[in-house]
Amino acid sequence: LMYLEPSVVDRLANDLSRLSAVGSAIVASSVDTESLTAARESSSRLQQSWRWGVDDPAAYFQERLGTDWSVTAAYMGQVGSYPLGANYEVWRPEDVLKWRRKGKTFYTVAKKRKV
Repeated sequence: LMYLEPSVVDRLANDLSRLSAVGSAIVASSVDTESLTAARESSSRLQQSWRWGVDDPAAYFQERLGTDWSVTAAYMGQVGSYPLGANYEVWRPEDVLKWRRKGKTFYTVAKKRKV
């Protein structure tokens, strides 16, 4: 989602909520605002194209999707496995601290529970 303009992300979340049936799931990756700021100063043209970031993706999506949805979010390297973390024994916590890129990458899962 980091490649989309903020207004497009808002509209997308609202449209997905409105058009999704019970049992639907939304899976998204995003970055926090620290990552977004650092990306604008990056030498990577790909990162320079990032337009949107959020510090609490679970709260952001819960607000836009509504109470019919259960939303969880974890950040890359967070200790534990889904839904409590996003590590999967791939990244050691001490390695995460050494990563050069500032900020966090989030993985968010939303599931529609009822109509």
